[in-house]
Amino acid sequence: MFIGGFFMYIKPIFLLSIFITSLTASLSADTWKVLFYMDSSDSLSDMAIKNITDMIRGKPNNMVEFVIQLHAYCDAGLRYHVTENGLEFVQEITLSGDSRQDFIDAAGWAFANNDFDHTMLIMSNHGWGILDPQWNEETKEWEVDEGSLSQCGCLTKSIKEHKKHRGFMFSTTPRVYLNNNDLIDGLAVIQQNTLNGKKIDILAFDTCMGDMFEIAYLVAPYAYYLVGSQSCSLTDGFDYQGIMGVLNQGLSVREVAVGMVDTFDAYYSTHDNSGIYTHAALDLSRIYTVSNALDILVKQLLKVPTVVPVLIKARNKSPRFCLWPMYTDLVAFCKLVHEGLSTMQPPDELCVIQDALHDVYDSVFSLVVAQCGGTATQGFAHGVAIYLPWAAVESSYYVTIFSQESQWVKLLELIAAQKCFTL
Repeated sequence: MFIGGFFMYIKPIFLLSIFITSLTASLSADTWKVLFYMDSSDSLSDMAIKNITDMIRGKPNNMVEFVIQLHAYCDAGLRYHVTENGLEFVQEITLSGDSRQDFIDAAGWAFANNDFDHTMLIMSNHGWGILDPQWNEETKEWEVDEGSLSQCGCLTKSIKEHKKHRGFMFSTTPRVYLNNNDLIDGLAVIQQNTLNGKKIDILAFDTCMGDMFEIAYLVAPYAYYLVGSQSCSLTDGFDYQGIMGVLNQGLSVREVAVGMVDTFDAYYSTHDNSGIYTHAALDLSRIYTVSNALDILVKQLLKVPTVVPVLIKARNKSPRFCLWPMYTDLVAFCKLVHEGLSTMQPPDELCVIQDALHDVYDSVFSLVVAQCGGTATQGFAHGVAIYLPWAAVESSYYVTIFSQESQWVKLLELIAAQKCFTL
């Protein structure tokens, strides 16, 4: 009788505890508002269809609000809401042709009156890394100064095939794009006016070369995490069904950033037969620690003229990613410098340089919270790329914020000023 009575009381208590635990877990789950901002007018309309279909397949739950602004044709901007029941058309707008203003307006629509815990902005299109290309009317191509690639015969490979891959939001009508200044001006307005001074939690570039140190430095005042690739992407870009599965779990910002890298790795390990893919998530709060460590390293290198041949050799041996021969992996380059110094006599100056190199490694490892790579990039890609041209520094690089605020460009100029060494 006593035992039966005990269970009669304990069962309701047990069920109540399960209910409370479930309710608490639901209340503690992180909610997300995501804007997918894509220009598909430049040879990516087919991939826009695939990406949006994959989002629908992911079935966002009540912890995720996923909205889309798509430039698909002419001056039309199409806005959608991805729901658990499918795709809901919201409205068609007329784009202004001013890339910066269209960007601001899209975010203003997406994030207005936002009561979700976290925000994510995914920018999807072609990408040129940190360089700002110019439209060539004769070739009908976006181009950078290829003289910086081919000077001294160091490299003659063209990068005009880039349109087969995925700096940002290139439009065919009108022929404009969101350059570096437009991007940060837009982000500054979005942060101040739309997000009430808050940073975007995750800024993701579904493009080629979105994961560069210079880009991370550029956007660090406006976002907590950066997710992107330090090489080319397949034309279908991110695995949006996988990303939706991560968002549906109600995870923290860092966990979602890591989960995005994991889903990218799972998708590309199956679909990228070339094995050239890379992907990473960066904690942007660590970007200035890395920049300071790099500045100290460059200053020490500039003090020792005898290391110049080591720098040139490291530049020549540094891994180059697909169609981007002007970019390399930051850690890979530093390791090659370290390797070259080990063959020299170890005066005090070299010991100081080696210590500075270790500080760079440590700071980069704290910056990169997750990274992956294919069979062709294993051991060469460590999570973040940097500009390392074969000869002259491209003109648009000089106006980047990182170039103006750091010592890195002085190292590039030192190497470029020397006699060109071929492989």
